[in-house]
Amino acid sequence: FDTQLVFDIYIYSLMTRVESAQEQLGAYVGNLEEIIRERTRQFQEASLRDMLTGLYNQRAFYEYLRREMTMAERYN
Repeated sequence: FDTQLVFDIYIYSLMTRVESAQEQLGAYVGNLEEIIRERTRQFQEASLRDMLTGLYNQRAFYEYLRREMTMAERYN
């Protein structure tokens, strides 16, 4: 019985499982990152709108004003 062959097969089996786990983990991380991006976008949008009316609030106004002032300074 060749113990080296058994050992090599065992190591190969472990490496295969580790690689599979890494691929699954990578996919899981990618999904979580997408969920985080979407939730962040939702929270940012919610922070700019009045909860009762859904209209833009003062913070949104100042964000818009800041962007417009930056554009005016850049192009004038």
